[in-house]
Amino acid sequence: MQAEMILKRSLFLTLAVVLALGAVAGDATAGKKPWEKFDFPELGEIRIPDYERHELANGLTVFLLEDHTWPLVEGRAIVRTGAAFEPDNMVGLASVTGDVLRTGGTTNIGSDELDETLERMGGTVESWITDTSGNLSFSFLSQDAERGLDLVADVLRNPAFEQDKIDVAMEGQKAGIARRNDDLNGIVGREIQRAVWGDDHPYARNTEYTTLEAVTRDDVVGFYEYFYHPDNMMIAVWGDFDPTTMLASLEARFGDWTAGNVEVPELPNEPNQTQRRRVLVADKTDVNQARFAMGHIGMRADDPDYYSMSVANRILGGGFGDRLFNEVRTNRGLSYNVGSTTGVGFAAPGVFQAYCGTKSETTEEAIGVVIETIEGMRTEKVSEQELEDAKDAMLNSNVFNYVRPQQVLTRKMNLEYLGYPDDFLERFNESVRAVSSDDVIGVMQRRVEPDKFAIVAVGKTEDWDGDLTAFGPVEELDISIPEPEGPEFPDPTDESVEKGRAVLAAAQTAHGGAVLTSIKSLRQDSSLSISVQGMTIAATVQASTIFPDRMSNDIDLGAFGQMQQVVDGDSGFNKSQQGIQDITGDELAEARAQIVEDPLYLLGHFDGFPVQLLDSETVNEMSCDVVLVWIDDTNDRWLKLYFDPASHQIVRTQQKTKHMVTQTPGIAHTDYSDYRDVDGAKAAFKFVNYFDGEVLIEGEVTSLQLNAKIDETAFERPAS
Repeated sequence: MQAEMILKRSLFLTLAVVLALGAVAGDATAGKKPWEKFDFPELGEIRIPDYERHELANGLTVFLLEDHTWPLVEGRAIVRTGAAFEPDNMVGLASVTGDVLRTGGTTNIGSDELDETLERMGGTVESWITDTSGNLSFSFLSQDAERGLDLVADVLRNPAFEQDKIDVAMEGQKAGIARRNDDLNGIVGREIQRAVWGDDHPYARNTEYTTLEAVTRDDVVGFYEYFYHPDNMMIAVWGDFDPTTMLASLEARFGDWTAGNVEVPELPNEPNQTQRRRVLVADKTDVNQARFAMGHIGMRADDPDYYSMSVANRILGGGFGDRLFNEVRTNRGLSYNVGSTTGVGFAAPGVFQAYCGTKSETTEEAIGVVIETIEGMRTEKVSEQELEDAKDAMLNSNVFNYVRPQQVLTRKMNLEYLGYPDDFLERFNESVRAVSSDDVIGVMQRRVEPDKFAIVAVGKTEDWDGDLTAFGPVEELDISIPEPEGPEFPDPTDESVEKGRAVLAAAQTAHGGAVLTSIKSLRQDSSLSISVQGMTIAATVQASTIFPDRMSNDIDLGAFGQMQQVVDGDSGFNKSQQGIQDITGDELAEARAQIVEDPLYLLGHFDGFPVQLLDSETVNEMSCDVVLVWIDDTNDRWLKLYFDPASHQIVRTQQKTKHMVTQTPGIAHTDYSDYRDVDGAKAAFKFVNYFDGEVLIEGEVTSLQLNAKIDETAFERPAS
C-alpha cells in the first residue's frame, strides 16, 4: 500500500510539473505546431574514442579499444579478398570458402567439437566473404578471452574445410539459387546491378548450379591459401581488457604467422559496358503487381560529390516525406513503396537508382512520374526548407553511427582497408552543413542522367497499362534459372529401342498384363516418414488420381498442419495454412508429369513414350536391366526404370527433380519392395525415396484401389 501511495504521489508531481511548464510556455509558443515548441541544442561534434593502432612485424594491422562497460572481449578481422576475385566459372567459391572457414573446423579441433566448445563458453565466431572483403567476427566473456582468442587464431590460421561442411554450404547456395525468383524486390535489385555493371561483371554475376558444381575442396583450400595471410589482414579488438596485455596476446597467437607477400588485384571500379538508356522487361505471371528500378553507375564515398549527392538523394527519395514519396505515393496514389538510393559505395561505386512497387495497371504511369520527379530536381533548385530538413535528418541520423565505441573502431578499420583518409569520419558533419541548393542542383545535373538510365521492370506484363516503349527500346529480360546439367545418355539405336520395349513388355506381364493397360484411376493411402533439415515428420497421404492429368492429394503433417494439392488438367492449386496458391508454369508441368510416372500406369502405357535400353547397373548387389523412358523429351524429362532380371519387377526408379522443401534440383531415386497382389496387379507396398543420395521419404502403402470411382468434388477449388 505504501509503495502504491508513493507511485501515485510521484505521478501526481510529474503531471503537475508538466502542466506548469505547459502554462509558462503557452504564450511564447502560441500558434506553433507541437514539434516546433521544443528547443533542441546544436549537435555536438563527432567524438572519436581513443584507440590504439599497431602493426606486427609480419604486417598484421591491429586496432585496440579498451572499454570496460561490459565483461566482454569482441572483435572483427578483415581480409583483402572477395568474390570479385573468384573465377567466372566458379561463382560461389568465395561464399563457400567464407562460410566453411568457420563451420569446417580446424586441423586441431573438429567442427562439431568447435561448435560445442563455443556453446559452452557462450561465445561466437562467425566468418563470411562479401564481394570486396573477407570477414570474421568474435565475441567472448572477458573471463574466456584467452581461450577464445586461441580459437580465433586457429580458425584463421588452420581451417580444415571438412568436406561434409563444404557440402552443407553448397546446399545452402543451391537453395538460394532455387528461391531467387520468389521475390520481386530481389529480382529487380539483382537485375538492375546486371543492367548497369554488365552481365559478366564481378559485382553482377549470379551463382549458378554449374558454377557451384565446378568448385572442389581443393579450390576452396586454394582460395584461402592465396588470400589469408597476416600482411593481407587487419584485426580490431574491443572490450574489457588492458591494451598492452591484449597486444601481447595477439602477438603470441599471430606473430609467428609468415607473411604471404601476395599481390592482390585492385577491386574493379568500372562497369563492363557504356551507360545508356535501356528498358529491360521480365514477364512474371504469378504476381498481381509490378516492381521497377531505374539508374546508372554512381560513385565512391571519397568522390568530391559525395556529400552533395547524399543531401540531394535525401530530398529526392531517401527518407519519409521526400519528393518521390510525396508525389508518387501521396499525391498520385501509385505506390506502396517508392524511393531512391545515393549510388554511393565505399569499396566501389554504387548504383544510383530510383525504385517503386505499383499495381500492374499503373506500371507505365508510375515509371513516367518517377522520371518526371527526378527531372524536376535537375531543372529547379530545391527550397531552403527542403535543404535544411534534409541536412538535419542526415546529421541527426549520423549520431547513431557513434553510439558504441566499437562502431567507430570498425569503421576506422574498414576505411583504412579501403584507402580513405584518416579524418573521413570527422569531416562528415561539416561537409553536410556546407551543402547549398546550388550544390544540389549542380550534382543532380552532373551525376544523374535519366537519358542513360537502365530501366528494369518485372511483373505480369499483360496487365500493364503500356508496353514501356515510351521510355526506349524494350528488351526481354530472361530471369529463368539455368538447370544443372543432368546425366548424358547415349543416342538411341534401333536395337536399344527394341530391347527396351522388350524389357518393358516382360515387366508389364509380370506386374499384371492387361490389368495395367486398363487402369483409368487409382486411389492410394500411404503413411510416410519425411526426413528434412534434421527433423523427422510423420505424415499420411490420401491420393486420388484419374489418368493421365488429374490428381488430388490430401496430406496430413500432424502438428505441421494439413495440405491439399490438386491438378486438374491445365490448372491446379495448393492449399495450406498460408492459403490457396495456383499451380502454374513449370510447377504445373512437373505435377502433370508425375501423374504419368506412376509405375503401374507407365508400364501399362509405355507404348506412348520413347524408350531405350541402357547398360545394366547394380542395385543392392543385383545387376538390373535399365530402361530409359522419355516422359517429355522436349523438356528433358526422363525416368529410368531398374528391373530385377528374374522377376521383371521394378526395384528402382530414378529421375531429375527438385527437392520438396528447398526446391534445389538434383537426382532422386526410389527403391521399391514388398510386392502384393491388388485386383490382379502386383504393386510395391514399401518404398524409400532418396534425393542426391540422402534418404528423404520412407513410405508404406496402407490401401490401394485400381480403377476406383473418384468423386468430382476431390478436384473442386475451395472458396478459401
